[in-house]
Amino acid sequence: MGNEFPFPIVAPFVLSVFGGTLMLTWIFNRTNGSVLMTMLFHATLNTIGAKLIFPLFSGGMLITLWWIYAVTWLGAGFCALFFGTEEKRDAQ
Repeated sequence: MGNEFPFPIVAPFVLSVFGGTLMLTWIFNRTNGSVLMTMLFHATLNTIGAKLIFPLFSGGMLITLWWIYAVTWLGAGFCALFFGTEEKRDAQ
């Protein structure tokens, strides 16, 4: 624990976790509390990212990829937070 990432990757990892949390919460809420769908989404992300894509890069390119990954998840998470709840607001 605590040594899975080099220090330059810690900041984008934390940002990606924040954005990913927003997305996972959105999926959980949209599937009427389905933990299974949330778990499948999370497992798919981990498999594709950690096992297929990230091992292809190293050095500065890996750090750049992490920043792109973090910004993408933050953007998706904030879109889900702000735009994905309009139906519920309109229904009230």
